[in-house]
Amino acid sequence: MLRVFALAAVVALFILSPALAQQSLVDLSTQQFAAGRKIELDLGTARVNWTNARWAVVQFDQPRDLRPFGSVKVTVTTDKPRSDAGVYLAVKEADGSWYYVGWAANLTQATNTGIAHFADFAPTDYMSPPGGGHFDENGRLDLDQIAAVAVGCVNPLGVGKVSFTVTGLELQPIERYEPAPVPVKVSGRPLDVNGTTTIPAGLFGGFNLKNRDDGKPRVTHYRLAQDRRINPGGPTFGDAVTHMMINTIGDRTGPSMRLTDANWEQNCAANGTKYGEAAKASGKLLYVEWWNEPYLNWANINRKNFDPRFYDESKAAEGGPVHLKIDGSEMPYLKWTQKYPVPAWNWCENLQQWRRGKDDKGRWTMPYAMPYSGWNPPKWRAAAAKLNPPDDVRDGQTYVADGKTWTAFTPWHVYDTTQFTYWSGKGMLKAYIDPMLAFGTAAKKAGGDRIVFIAGWGNRPSEDHWAGFTQLYQATIDAGIDIIDGVCDHDYGGDPLKMPASYQFITAYGVTKHNKWLYGFNTETAAGSDPQAYPDAGGVGSKQAQADRIKLTWTSRKLLHALCTVPDKARSFSWFGVGGNWFSDTGEGVALELMKNLRGRLMHVETGDPQVYAVAAIDGADPLNPRPADMPQRQELVVAVLNDHLEERQADLSIAAPAGTKFSQVIISQPNVSDPAAVPSISQETEPFNGEIYTLRQTLPSRQPVVLTFPLTGTLADTPPVRRAESFSPALLSHVTPDKPLSTSIAVDQQQLAGAGRAWLTIVVERLGRGEGTVTVNGRDYPLPAAVTPENTPWVRHVPVDVADLKATNELLFKVTSPAEAGYLLACASLVLETK
Repeated sequence: MLRVFALAAVVALFILSPALAQQSLVDLSTQQFAAGRKIELDLGTARVNWTNARWAVVQFDQPRDLRPFGSVKVTVTTDKPRSDAGVYLAVKEADGSWYYVGWAANLTQATNTGIAHFADFAPTDYMSPPGGGHFDENGRLDLDQIAAVAVGCVNPLGVGKVSFTVTGLELQPIERYEPAPVPVKVSGRPLDVNGTTTIPAGLFGGFNLKNRDDGKPRVTHYRLAQDRRINPGGPTFGDAVTHMMINTIGDRTGPSMRLTDANWEQNCAANGTKYGEAAKASGKLLYVEWWNEPYLNWANINRKNFDPRFYDESKAAEGGPVHLKIDGSEMPYLKWTQKYPVPAWNWCENLQQWRRGKDDKGRWTMPYAMPYSGWNPPKWRAAAAKLNPPDDVRDGQTYVADGKTWTAFTPWHVYDTTQFTYWSGKGMLKAYIDPMLAFGTAAKKAGGDRIVFIAGWGNRPSEDHWAGFTQLYQATIDAGIDIIDGVCDHDYGGDPLKMPASYQFITAYGVTKHNKWLYGFNTETAAGSDPQAYPDAGGVGSKQAQADRIKLTWTSRKLLHALCTVPDKARSFSWFGVGGNWFSDTGEGVALELMKNLRGRLMHVETGDPQVYAVAAIDGADPLNPRPADMPQRQELVVAVLNDHLEERQADLSIAAPAGTKFSQVIISQPNVSDPAAVPSISQETEPFNGEIYTLRQTLPSRQPVVLTFPLTGTLADTPPVRRAESFSPALLSHVTPDKPLSTSIAVDQQQLAGAGRAWLTIVVERLGRGEGTVTVNGRDYPLPAAVTPENTPWVRHVPVDVADLKATNELLFKVTSPAEAGYLLACASLVLETK
């Protein structure tokens, strides 16, 4: 069930390409990125949002075809060597779509050389060079029409001025090879991953999906096991198909009751008791999520928790503490100010938006917070602010606007000293944690383990160099560890493989700091970015057929990668919305329909390629997720395989029937995307097969799922499962550099070690280049697999280790292979033992 490593190594036949004349991506003798050749990029000295980018661009006279080339050799010089910033390389398609790779070259030496592989390039999400954007109609870098190249730096950490000179951008020919078929083996044995024995069916979930045109709810049509209600009005349970109903208490559009209600504690406790008692009486699990997206509207330009009316303005003093009106308590990290330059992140675009005018009756020109209308972000705030005093009108002076006379003044503003971007800083913790504890403690007291309590902020723990965790999630978990069962996230757009890294990390934190296994609950997800976070974002903005292909691919990759890497940690994915460019039945719906029967008892799978994901399960063997009436009432072995390479691969499938059963036929289903002008559909082939082991050489298309269904005859035998047990290192969020290797240890159970047949390290990393890292395990060196991650994106990687090298306590040393490398982030590490 994991992307496994113990099978025979994949052997590739390399084919030498015809010699290509050496070519430059940019002829630096005639074209320059900057006058005088030296590039100076000022990234500022203050911490800002992760999209902080500076670029220098060269535009080609005519688009170039770079398909014969696989990479670019980047050479730069600098008179200020450093390891806190690197050189980024981007290319633009003729249609204006930019793609990039980070840290194409380091700046650690006077002269630096790096190789930027086109296979590693990703869309420039919200950090594009000038003259284009990151939205692409097909979501794929097309090298046949490259119109421009850019070099630059992306860094939000206040690194100041970054300077370098590009001395070479040399195209490198593709190393063409014919990979050997990838072995994929389903052993027929059940699988137990840290106590998880069934597919976490909540990963097939939804939110706000509404009904289909035939009136049938989409959650029913797609057999979605999870749904969600915001402020449902009372405890709400699921049904036979959708057994996991997440009740979300509180919404981003309203302030915290901790700021507005003098009886917040009693009211929250009473509400929690109501939910707990309902759960206990029902005998079912009741899922409760505390608040929807408090990271966003509480602190962004809507400022829902920053209205001075909530605070005691009589105590306001420049830079002074802020106290609540309702009980006089101080709000940590919040301060008063009238000075526009003071907040590190300012919700106003200029001084005129900061100030106000009063009429003769004391009415303000506009409310304290920027006005907004329902779902839409306040794009019209600049027009509304025109009633405010011009900059040259001092406080106390009058001015005329819109035919009225106003008196200029500067109101007291409340700001968060830790907030560096549009989302909540530590100043919002009290507003979240206090009522969360009151509700959650009462709910758990009344309902016990029938209450599944989910906390979190609605962004991601890994957000913005893990500031989501250090600013918000960490303190929330620490305060509520006795009542919290898992944390929530919302995952809109970007790389679909990033969230398992956050789930892996959160579990590692819970286990190592609190001895508690914490789960991950996604309560909103979509391939498109969230317009509430980025106003120019939204659903995938391509024509219908192209958009649907992108959404089908994004959904399939996200689901199958998570099922391979974190089936024991991820518990829900809530596919969001219908209409416009959001969820469509011919996009995400095709992926969910293809995997409609990927449910039930987990089965053991091995693959010979870490980028070929394979999952197997027996549908009809999970009491919480029975097959609905509109599906044949039988048990099926279901195998889903996805090739995540950019080219198709051959796979040698060997699939064994579970003990006590035989196969009666095989049904092979996959997306039909052959016609680029047509929306995706499903193609299906059925053939009779009577036997216990099915073998097939199958072509796996790039990034599209293939699902094999085997109806079972006979009776499932009670077979001991293959078991996986995981132990964690206490080292978290460690920066590994040439002069600072990371030494840590992982203890394992001796009985589990004695029964282990295979073992591997699971690591969460960012910015780990090819050949850049090694780990020494009890004295033996192992190379670390590359993780050339996009910005704001950690990945999970596996490092197979020899069981014979392991002990009860295992000493690990993570290193960087060369002093010329800048190093990598190791968010967490664990050791997995799998029984024979």
